[in-house]
Amino acid sequence: MPFLHSPGCLKQLSWHLQLALALCCTGILLSSPTALLETAAPVPLVATLGQGGALDITAADGQTLRNCRPLLASRTPGSPAWREEKSIYQIVSSSGARLVLSAPFPETKATATVTFERDATGRLSCSGTVENSSPTPLEIARFHYLDGDLPDAATRLLSMRHYELPGRIIRPDDALKAPLKSNWGWQRLDDPVHARENIGISGDSAALGRDWNGRGFFFGFTGPGSAFGEIGIRTRQENPSFFVAVLLDGIHLAPGQSRILEHALVSRGDLQDELSHWLRRCAESSGPARLRPPLAGYCSWYQGGQNVKPATIRRAIRSFRPMDTPPGGRTIQIDDGYQVMPGEWSGRGEWKDELDKFPAEIRSNGFIPGIWVAPTAIYETHPIVRDHPDWLQRDADGKPCIVFHNWKTFDGLTKGKTYFLEPDHPQAREFIRKTLRDLRAKGWDYFKIDFAYTVSSKRVKYDPTKTTFESLRGQWSLFREALGEDALINSCNGGIWRYTIGSMDISRLGGDIGGNVRHLRRQLAEMMLRARANGVWFQADPDVFYMRDENSELNFEQSHILTGTQGLLGTAFLTSDFADRWTSEASAVVKTYWNRSSPAFPAAQRLHLREDGLPAALAVASRPGEFTVAIYNWDDQPADISLALQDLRIPAGNYSTAPADFGKESSQVVNGSLTIRLQPSCSLRILHLRPTP
Repeated sequence: MPFLHSPGCLKQLSWHLQLALALCCTGILLSSPTALLETAAPVPLVATLGQGGALDITAADGQTLRNCRPLLASRTPGSPAWREEKSIYQIVSSSGARLVLSAPFPETKATATVTFERDATGRLSCSGTVENSSPTPLEIARFHYLDGDLPDAATRLLSMRHYELPGRIIRPDDALKAPLKSNWGWQRLDDPVHARENIGISGDSAALGRDWNGRGFFFGFTGPGSAFGEIGIRTRQENPSFFVAVLLDGIHLAPGQSRILEHALVSRGDLQDELSHWLRRCAESSGPARLRPPLAGYCSWYQGGQNVKPATIRRAIRSFRPMDTPPGGRTIQIDDGYQVMPGEWSGRGEWKDELDKFPAEIRSNGFIPGIWVAPTAIYETHPIVRDHPDWLQRDADGKPCIVFHNWKTFDGLTKGKTYFLEPDHPQAREFIRKTLRDLRAKGWDYFKIDFAYTVSSKRVKYDPTKTTFESLRGQWSLFREALGEDALINSCNGGIWRYTIGSMDISRLGGDIGGNVRHLRRQLAEMMLRARANGVWFQADPDVFYMRDENSELNFEQSHILTGTQGLLGTAFLTSDFADRWTSEASAVVKTYWNRSSPAFPAAQRLHLREDGLPAALAVASRPGEFTVAIYNWDDQPADISLALQDLRIPAGNYSTAPADFGKESSQVVNGSLTIRLQPSCSLRILHLRPTP
């Protein structure tokens, strides 16, 4: 039977909403006289429950997610294998825009109750509970709201998974190793999905479509903040399938006990618009977000890594003292290398007598004193490893679940190992609290907290009723409580993760950007997509920009790609360069984006990608009718670059063009197309577009 969409339902909608839906279904963009960049309304969805208990979700443009069923993966505690059981949906109640379904799992002796609800725009939300109706305890690995067929063989998974999948675009015919084997750095629960080959996964959000330029199905988990979501596809199958899953990480359910499932959003529309909608919904559910204007400043890491010296920081203070103070302030931040060892965050070597002097010294020169710290990391020679092994994350055999080798040469070792604290152990939490409070008491105001994403879902949990998400969220709440409301916290966790919303002010968007074109090409588009969270969840940190000549494989044009993109996006604007080594041309570029009014969050943005996934152009708007456009040439030769304004959602009209930072190439807008002549190889040009009569 159909639900959530009927002629009677449409009659109740306002005339304006009916018009918006009609325009959306024909692919027409919506704007108003005060619009910054045009957006597209979502395509309305219709869900139909068939006689066989499977759900079809059909969009007004004809695309359908077919044969969607619920799935539960569980086992009795101590069992070596998971039971993976698919079920059917049965109607509990149906009224207007709301449908309540039940899903019995007779083998497991569990029941799920799921609600699908449609809002006025035609988007669907899923919520529910799973109950253990057996007489024995259960361990739950995962629950799938939707487990069904891909719309067609050309559909791709546009993954937001971090680190694990190069390109993050997964095709139905891709051969993939099991997610467990592609995990980065630590053990993961070996559930039925993660242990199998030819399964591509994403994180809390993902899309099914061709690419991020157009329309597709979008999925995102929004709240209440109790579990991670996972969207994925099964590849190399005769009938490739997809799933939308809640990860429950082996939580224990006693007989008769139920568990609230993380809510999910299902929509179809312009994928960048739907990504922005999901980000706003998450902020509403998890917030309030901590939104301060973006800061600018210096981070020591790429000057010498762990060989940072006090003299390095004093040179940075002198070098950046003449720079303006932007609305979000400016920082001098000491990175990894000053500490005795992970777990002992006082100074070693030259830092022993110098570290505690720097907060006052940095502050007196007009900067926010910043320090890098990894408060959950414990080096193998630290007394905790010997005296309190139960504070560390360990597997069922007592071995550490997470072993990193980033800090090999501390405390006299040459191949040292680092372990990580159990996030829910009371004494481990007290150790973390004291570590951060001691640093705060010494005068540090800005904290770049790193490696705090390292929580293994396969560890023997201190609290078996908690998911990994809950443990991580509790850990970040602890960081905020220990440091106080007025401290600036940068969550260096390499992505957009919901568990930090409300606890941190700044967040790293990805891995280390690195000073070479290979890293730039691999990470730039992904960073630009994630930057839609900038000013919604936090101020985004895309890692440092470069404009220096020494100790970098990037030439001036390539450095400008990174610097100009970050400046245009209004993210946190941080560098490891010394400002006194910039050429006058480089300094002028930096000051375009670092001044008394910038960096600042943009009001609207639109990214257009090439076929190979590299950014072709970016449009940003801060006031109606005026746009700034970044144009990329990734070829190894100068080339004429043309793009349609429609691809960037810039309203049709006549525009003049002018360089935003530097460049003398001719450019013009003719018949709705922006063209720049002979743009240099591997370069970025940024143009202001202003309307003309």
